[in-house]
Amino acid sequence: MNLFKETAKFISWFQQVLLTFLRIRPWTTTGIVAMSAASRITTVLTTFLPLKVVLLAGSDGVPRYFRFFMDPEHKDAWIFALALGAVACYAVTVWLDSLTGRLSRAAGEEILREAETIPIMNNQEDAAGNHYAKFCRILADGIFVLAAVLGGLFVNFWLFVFIPSLMLCFFSLSALFLRTVDRMQPSGIAVYIQENLSNYTKTLSNVVFFSGFIFLLIPFLVSDYSNILAAILSIIIIRQLLGAQTGIVRNAVQLGKSRHEINALIFRDVQLVPRESPIEKVHRELFHKEARRRIAEHELSKVMGPGTSPEVSWLDPIIPGLDTFMIKVRSKSSGENRCLLQQVFPPKQYQRLEHELFLFRHIPRAHLAAPELVSMFFAGPFQCLICDYGSGRPTPNSDWPDVEHQLTQRMWSCRPPDELVRIYSASAPLLHHRFNGEIADRLEIAADTEGEMEKLHRFRSMLPRIREKLQSIPLYVHNSDLNRNNTVQRPDGEIMIISWGRWTLEPLGAGLPHRLRKKVPAELLGKVGAVRKDIPKDLSREDILTAAWCFDLENLVNKKRYKAAFQMIDKS
Repeated sequence: MNLFKETAKFISWFQQVLLTFLRIRPWTTTGIVAMSAASRITTVLTTFLPLKVVLLAGSDGVPRYFRFFMDPEHKDAWIFALALGAVACYAVTVWLDSLTGRLSRAAGEEILREAETIPIMNNQEDAAGNHYAKFCRILADGIFVLAAVLGGLFVNFWLFVFIPSLMLCFFSLSALFLRTVDRMQPSGIAVYIQENLSNYTKTLSNVVFFSGFIFLLIPFLVSDYSNILAAILSIIIIRQLLGAQTGIVRNAVQLGKSRHEINALIFRDVQLVPRESPIEKVHRELFHKEARRRIAEHELSKVMGPGTSPEVSWLDPIIPGLDTFMIKVRSKSSGENRCLLQQVFPPKQYQRLEHELFLFRHIPRAHLAAPELVSMFFAGPFQCLICDYGSGRPTPNSDWPDVEHQLTQRMWSCRPPDELVRIYSASAPLLHHRFNGEIADRLEIAADTEGEMEKLHRFRSMLPRIREKLQSIPLYVHNSDLNRNNTVQRPDGEIMIISWGRWTLEPLGAGLPHRLRKKVPAELLGKVGAVRKDIPKDLSREDILTAAWCFDLENLVNKKRYKAAFQMIDKS
């Protein structure tokens, strides 16, 4: 990122948009800019005048830096007038800020009418008003910064030469930090600036302020300089100047991020076209055919030895939001042929990967038919996981009913360790905790008839018994993504479940596939009971179906399918 070029592009675009505003609402735009700049000035006075009053009231007579305009005989009158002026400045500041807000909204609505824009986003009028206000505020703050520097030159010349020079140095230093050779592998400081811009600008602002403070303090220490009033005024101007400068940066970045939306709102000939996000651009550049082959070769050489020659091809996502690649690799040293799967986790999906890794820190992968983990690494901002992909062929449709039965039995047969249950239940409620009176409360809005009110009353009366039953049913690891596409056959015919990013602990029966509910639960329960010693002997098929019923009802309520939920209650 070239900060100088980006700044020049923004200034050009800013000028184009501002000229459009001036054409549509010339007087309003000029007035808002003037009032915003005036608000900054009255803010300075609101801070400065009380200090001036304190200095005057605490002095014997009139200090020498007041004598050129103040008669000692009228000291008390001046104290009262300056105090009243401070309050008036504050009131004017509040009034100006409120007025500019109302005018900005009105101007935004007229700009939308002028552009003849159809609704293209939520709260479009408010968005247009906010964008309009930010453009005006940037111009006003820019005028204030210029006026503050020019005015400060008359108060303390060298101080207000030093401050802009230091700000320019920090801007150049920031440009150097952001100008990375490889934007797909940015430096740590560049990532910090982009992700923590507010903290970064605040830090620079404080550094500039305290540098200016030390610069201002030096004359008091090395000479007989004693103009306290000028020093106080300089500090206030610097603080407000830096606040305005920080506001310019913050608003400019926000407007730049919404540039395509703003153009569509303001200009008639511009359409709102979905654009590729920066993370998507990096992904496309980082994982093009040759680049992803080099990445795979580098990472696999660490675990399979040198000489691996992978062939990496795109695979339509198994899980929405996660890009996947199939890797066919042959090791030259061993002659072994393997089919692997590379899953790419963008920053927004890190939690899914961490959730899966947490599970397998407590349960061996083989116990849940999960594939062997081959490698895990970062590629730019993306976290990648390479695992075994068996034969590379998902379960055929014709085999899925039998496979689903086998996998359900496999998951039910794996008892979650007590430590995992303890940690999980401390962070996420189990079904017997979730299945409470809140479900009945949410259903109440859809109880339109006397019959539905009776069902709801009956459901409430059943809740304590149901919750007690759910609590008595042993837990298992449920995979919310269990489907045919999330499985793969191994060469020996065994089936693996690829993704485990959305697992939960549920009572046996919760999430049971519908095709298995009529005949299989009793058989399943017998086979699982032979493996798990924590299965009570009195656990029945009806208990399993109760857990399945509760899980399904909870899902219907979460999806606001309340009428369907009443039908389930009626059949219970």
